[in-house]
Amino acid sequence: MGLSASPVALVAAQVATAEHAARGWKHLFALPVWKGAHVVAAGVAVAALTAAATAGLAVGVASVGTAVSVLRPDLALPPAPLRDLLGAVAVVYAGALALVSGHLWLSLRWPSVGVGLGVA
Repeated sequence: MGLSASPVALVAAQVATAEHAARGWKHLFALPVWKGAHVVAAGVAVAALTAAATAGLAVGVASVGTAVSVLRPDLALPPAPLRDLLGAVAVVYAGALALVSGHLWLSLRWPSVGVGLGVA
């Protein structure tokens, strides 16, 4: 699990780095906007990055399956079950989003990258 959690912790730490650099939170909280908007924006950014990575995974799995069926017709593979693939992608995205949100909270709470990586 350590290998799969490390990239997640790094993405969350990179999103939070801008706020922690040069005490950026002081400047952000001095702006005349809702204080939670910064945390929500970081969450949306991490959710979008996770969605892009999960979509890339799904496209990769589907393209490799198609390539195998074209390159090795003797295997007589059936076409890729898109419904099952989309269901699996939804489960992977939900799990990854849960993991990323925890690491994002750690990264936003403590400025040290070591805390997030230690938990990962």
